Amino acid sequence: MNTNRKVLIKNKLNSLSASDVKNHIANENEDVLILDFRSALEFKKNHLKSSVFIGFDGDFISIVHSLIKNINQNIILICPLGKEEEVAAQLIKIGYKNILGYLNEGMDFLLFNSYETTFINTLNSSENSLLSKGLFIDVRETNDYTINHVKNALNIPLITINDKLSDLDKNSTYFIYDTKGYHSLIAASILQKNGLTKVFTVNGGFSDILNSRIPLYECRKNCPSCACSEQN
Repeated sequence: MNTNRKVLIKNKLNSLSASDVKNHIANENEDVLILDFRSALEFKKNHLKSSVFIGFDGDFISIVHSLIKNINQNIILICPLGKEEEVAAQLIKIGYKNILGYLNEGMDFLLFNSYETTFINTLNSSENSLLSKGLFIDVRETNDYTINHVKNALNIPLITINDKLSDLDKNSTYFIYDTKGYHSLIAASILQKNGLTKVFTVNGGFSDILNSRIPLYECRKNCPSCACSEQN
């Protein structure tokens, strides 16, 4: 049997009620981070206000490793039904051993009992009238951004998002995109968790933006490290 799974079975993964989770969040001494591994569609529709989207179908191990620098971080899991132990075992494998447990009650229960939940707004790239009223954040890697991006978009690669929070205005509206939509939802959830409420993801990511009327900046020289002006 896998050693990490042995450790998990020995220590048991705690099953937490919604009330338990609420108490952990309220305990300022615990510094709890809630990671949501449900599908993107489920998370967009409804999630705990203080949670961060990770998703189960993507490369969640590398995402967690790049975003959570504190290996001793206290973590609570929200997982697809039956995937709780698998997710916990994978996190333990890369060193995150302070897993307090997993939420054993669904979002419908939380809504019915007036827990603090919220949602992520999503816009299509065709909604130009709305998209013109905010600032774009491109969370792709810098190499991709330099070649082609939405004109005047900020480049904040996902792995740096936590370091750039203080640079963002909580009163501004932000439209976040990546290549197809997975990383942008993670970024949006982090911004939302940190008090930025006017946050939208662009449906379909940059792949859809390329086929829209949104103004683009393209490096005409295809520079590996672009120094061209946005105004050219």
